[in-house]
Amino acid sequence: MGTVPIYLKIEEYKDLVAIMNAIKDSIAKAETLIDDVNQLRDEEDKELSGCIDLLTEVKDKIASIDAVILNPEGM
Repeated sequence: MGTVPIYLKIEEYKDLVAIMNAIKDSIAKAETLIDDVNQLRDEEDKELSGCIDLLTEVKDKIASIDAVILNPEGM
């Protein structure tokens, strides 16, 4: 199936070009926003990982203290 020429009035063509440019701009903005969200998510994941590590460290220390308190002869 071959292409068929489309005839538009100059004003309609200008409107179409303006609309297409607006769509392209919107897509670019959406891509930027998605990149920003992904960057924030990565930062949050790093923060959460740090919190988990700290919580694990505290938990291990509590377990050590618990062992000393509950079993003082083992020292």
